[in-house]
Amino acid sequence: MRQVRILLLLAVLPLLASHAYSQEPTQKEAQELLRQASRLIPDISEMQRMSVAANVANAQARAGDMTGALSTVLLLKKPEAQAQALGSVAYFVDYSGDTDGALKLLARAAKGQITDGSYEQIAWAHARKGDFSSALRVAHRIQGDPSRSVDALTGIAKAQWKSGEHAGAESTWDEAIQVATRSTNDHMDPAILLISIATSRAEVGETAAASAALNDVYRTIADRDTPDQGLHSILASAFAQIGEVTSALDIIKGLPSGSNRDICLMGVSSQLAKKNDIVDAEEVASRISDPQLKTSAFQSMAETEAESGRPRSAIDAAEKIPNLSGRADALANLALEQAERGDGVASSTLQLALDAANRSRITTPEYVFATIAVTHAVLGEFDLAKEITWGLTADNRAWAWWNITAMMVNSGDLSGVLKIAAKETDTHPKAYALLGAANGVLDSLPKKADEAKSHPVN
Repeated sequence: MRQVRILLLLAVLPLLASHAYSQEPTQKEAQELLRQASRLIPDISEMQRMSVAANVANAQARAGDMTGALSTVLLLKKPEAQAQALGSVAYFVDYSGDTDGALKLLARAAKGQITDGSYEQIAWAHARKGDFSSALRVAHRIQGDPSRSVDALTGIAKAQWKSGEHAGAESTWDEAIQVATRSTNDHMDPAILLISIATSRAEVGETAAASAALNDVYRTIADRDTPDQGLHSILASAFAQIGEVTSALDIIKGLPSGSNRDICLMGVSSQLAKKNDIVDAEEVASRISDPQLKTSAFQSMAETEAESGRPRSAIDAAEKIPNLSGRADALANLALEQAERGDGVASSTLQLALDAANRSRITTPEYVFATIAVTHAVLGEFDLAKEITWGLTADNRAWAWWNITAMMVNSGDLSGVLKIAAKETDTHPKAYALLGAANGVLDSLPKKADEAKSHPVN
């Protein structure tokens, strides 16, 4: 039966590709593309099915097809998967101005971490708009997950502080501290939550308060009979995050070699780079033993240098990665960011990434080539983007098509996108090609300045 369903869809899609769409695609056409994507979902592997359904359902809500969105959610059989997809739809419903409708949708979902995560995202959305009473009302719906509750509250507090409502922010931070200290979750040490609250204060410039809070935690855990290396590493990373590099390095000295120590060194390196101390940042990064984390550290350094207007230094940082495939990954991500910013050096950085990826093709992950393909599309080089993407495995084509097809539609080539969807023989990338096409159509429609963007699920 599964094969029959796929064959029927393959018969329909070529007709879609040859259909004469209007020069300016309509909302109805976006809805039809999304219905085509939705029909593919039952034949997508279970590992990928939930995220595809959530993204399609969100786009259907955005396209004004709430009936279709809910039908897509119901294609998922597991309660937690339905909760994730419903959360994606609820996010758009709330952003469109119907908070009560969004909360009613979430009330239909199974209670748990996934639903609490949706409440957290909606609470943050209201906080960003300055609607703090609604943000707190939604955050208070989180029950049984102190970590989610603290994250929601600290996000609101940061928005309050930035808006000038300092008294309200202090009250919200105090509430977060109360949640943390009352935490009885066996898998979450209250100290971890207190560290999170402290670092959130530093993010809005309250570094003195953050430092005092972190030192209070440090004294508390230092008195424990059994040292907790994991907790010490989290604390070291927090000190690095607020810019207290010396304190971070002092803690790191006592950590054994391994991932915890490496992650802390990565945090210190990132902070040094942000302070324009690239030499010390590279020295700290060189101490990282894990190749992947070392790659991430130099990649972060490169991004910081690029954002600071130093493209040559950014490339130098990426090229210091000893692992050739890791270097290709860092350069590809750098090129993508440069292209999205309209930086003229993006093409040369992309060529360096492609050269490194081709020289280490056997060991370079396919997602690096997917990033290269998407970057070509951002630069308007769609033929190269398509050529590279067709050479990837199905799962890696999915993300690439999602981005490339949206850009092709925005450039006026909907018919070319439909040909891609018709040619695809795997349901996973086919669904994302159609989803990208629909998103491109929706992006091209006249819309209010405050209209919600899609809320992708990875």
